[in-house]
Amino acid sequence: MVKKLLYILLVSSVALFSCEQKGAYLITSKFQHLSDSLVFITNIGERKTDTVICENNQFVINGIADSLTYLSMFAPDFGVWLDIWVNSKDHLIISGDIKYPDLIEISGSAVNEKLSEFKRANASLLREKRDLYYMQQEVLEENLDGNFSESDIVAKISNINHQLREKADVFVRNNPGELASIVLLRDYLVDVEDVEKLDEYLSLLQPPVTESEIYRQLSDLAQRIIRTFVGSFAPEFEIIDVKGDTAQLSDYKDEYLLLTFAASWCDVCRKDNKELVKVYETYRKKGLKMLTISFDENRKDWQDAAKEDNIAWRQAIDTHGWGAQMLELYNISTIPSNFLIDKSGVIIYKNLYEDELMKKLEDIFMLQTK
Repeated sequence: MVKKLLYILLVSSVALFSCEQKGAYLITSKFQHLSDSLVFITNIGERKTDTVICENNQFVINGIADSLTYLSMFAPDFGVWLDIWVNSKDHLIISGDIKYPDLIEISGSAVNEKLSEFKRANASLLREKRDLYYMQQEVLEENLDGNFSESDIVAKISNINHQLREKADVFVRNNPGELASIVLLRDYLVDVEDVEKLDEYLSLLQPPVTESEIYRQLSDLAQRIIRTFVGSFAPEFEIIDVKGDTAQLSDYKDEYLLLTFAASWCDVCRKDNKELVKVYETYRKKGLKMLTISFDENRKDWQDAAKEDNIAWRQAIDTHGWGAQMLELYNISTIPSNFLIDKSGVIIYKNLYEDELMKKLEDIFMLQTK
């Protein structure tokens, strides 16, 4: 018998469900390389997380779902995420090698089996992509001189992603009423810089897809993308800075503002900080204002990083991390991110870095002096 231990995180009570209860579901698994590991299963809608002990590569979990429910499985020992779609009375079986999460299959319901079908049809691409990720990690961690440089690996991954997008595009267009289509749209086809394409895909979809939670989320995303388009007025915000003062967009009326988003644990952000120091030293006396918002959950982590990186401009810390309201307000999915906002509050550039950012600022302030 597989032993099971559930700890409910983020809630004060433990809820165990009988498979005879109305709306009950059951999920069992048979993995490779997941022996004696913890697995976190989160009900995204309810924001409730179960902690499951996986023994002998197996775990069992049950619960209640009155309608199609989105669960997210996280295996921290491997840094692996897996989406699970479960409905009332489903008995799902998850199987596969945890080292190749893109190939893990789920049987027991139509949406999961359609997604597994997509995985099987593209197994060679998905396996090669995961192998390239592992190779890239090895190169970065050990500075190995192998047959491929990091740029070679990135180019190969990009090519595979292009092929997978083409495959997902065909699936979505051929299956507009399949719930698997909205999942593939989210995973492969969303381009935050191309809201027209996203709207096109959303307009193709049919019930019950258009009644799903992901459809609503992607529709909301389309609206957020429009909100932070270049040429749009930057959304107003209010946040307490590191000195305890209220920082808001209106503070920078009639001034150019470079608004940046970062975190101490983000290596790319730390590298970007060094470039931003050059920007600050070059343009602060010419009138450029800068505000960096950190998503560190521990304030001291950012304060130490800011000191180490010689950040002398205004900063604020949102300790909600990836739950910060600014993430949604400015439609931020990755960091570092930045927005250059003009004197009238309009976003004129976004996500410019290093030489490109310096060149745009040079052009702006050169015109100021004429």
